[in-house]
Amino acid sequence: MSLINYWGFRLSVLLFQLVPFWLLYFLSDVLSWQFYHLFRYRRKIVEQQLRNSFPQASEAQIQEWTRKSYHNLADIILESMKGFTMSTEQIMSRMNYRNTALLDKYRAKGQSFLLVAPHFCNWEWGVITLPLVLPHKAIGFYKPLSNISTENYTAQKRSRLGMNLAPTKTTAVTFEQYKDQAACYIMMADQNPPSMQKSYWVNFLNQESACVIGPEKYARQYQLPIVLLRATRIGRGNYEGVFKELVNPPYDTLAEGKITEVMMYEFERIIAEQIPNWLWTHRRWKKKPPIA
Repeated sequence: MSLINYWGFRLSVLLFQLVPFWLLYFLSDVLSWQFYHLFRYRRKIVEQQLRNSFPQASEAQIQEWTRKSYHNLADIILESMKGFTMSTEQIMSRMNYRNTALLDKYRAKGQSFLLVAPHFCNWEWGVITLPLVLPHKAIGFYKPLSNISTENYTAQKRSRLGMNLAPTKTTAVTFEQYKDQAACYIMMADQNPPSMQKSYWVNFLNQESACVIGPEKYARQYQLPIVLLRATRIGRGNYEGVFKELVNPPYDTLAEGKITEVMMYEFERIIAEQIPNWLWTHRRWKKKPPIA
């Protein structure tokens, strides 16, 4: 079955290589309609998370955001399929990075840093294109797919422009491996942590939220600055990424968890500007705060 899934996926990628963007977005509209109306894919989860995050919003507004969130999801899925075979020129024409001058000082110093971002807009195109604008070796942490054949294929496609992919289970080893080299460590840090014991609790989108400790832990351990990548959809299939300095070492005077709090506050601001463009189908709040 795994081989059938793999070859089915490879065939889909081949077909999307031939699909023009006008047709891709027609198919995306159809898929979005199916997610929302036919399959009702995690619809109750999306609606409830939106209500909890924005309690002042009307029900009409919640439903509008819900519908648009499925448009966002469908666009990301099909754009990602298309992205596997797009040329460098094609994909970079749709990804505009701003404030790259901020990164020049890290290049000049040969200084490593952490780059953090939420799962917002098309992060998959970001994974592919970021090595072209970052000043150092780009190392992206991710969760590998369970299908080994599909994982090997997608990893090769995602890393073809220079991204070095590192499974999240190798995070500690990877930081130690590159500690004497200039590197940019990329973390998507907005989703549920794998462990309740290894998490910071932050008020995020109006709810007490368990947050991953990775960015703060390794920023403190290796005294690394943290840079935020602020993504925006400026048109269908066109994105803008702006780099912003978040925090700088030394961190001795910052209370434990403060770096995570600053990071999550910035993520919240990004999401509030284009609410449907976050991955609302992810069950972000399935972990509840421990009872005092």
